[in-house]
Amino acid sequence: MNKLTDKEIGLTLLTSSTQKQAANKLGITEQTLIKRMKSPTFKAEYTELRQKSFDSAFSELVKATNQAVFVLQELLNSKKEYIKYKAASKIIELTANAIIINDITERLERLEQEKD
Repeated sequence: MNKLTDKEIGLTLLTSSTQKQAANKLGITEQTLIKRMKSPTFKAEYTELRQKSFDSAFSELVKATNQAVFVLQELLNSKKEYIKYKAASKIIELTANAIIINDITERLERLEQEKD
């Protein structure tokens, strides 16, 4: 039997609902999986895999956000006043939130620069 790599175990964990399910997919016991997960080399590999997975998901969210903004803009042209109102309200709300987040980020960056 081939020794499972940290990457194989990590990818299986990321695509499984539970540790038990991951162990079953890998053909090992849950206890063996838990023992392997305590390894510093596994932890480092898993952290990297999880970050790559998050980055990929975040990229997809950004793409979907661009599409959602386009949909909201199109809804501003609706013949139904209620739909136009809801789209306009949502655009204003999201813009205000983005401005607040941007402002907080800029302030935090300034504070960090002043600290150094």
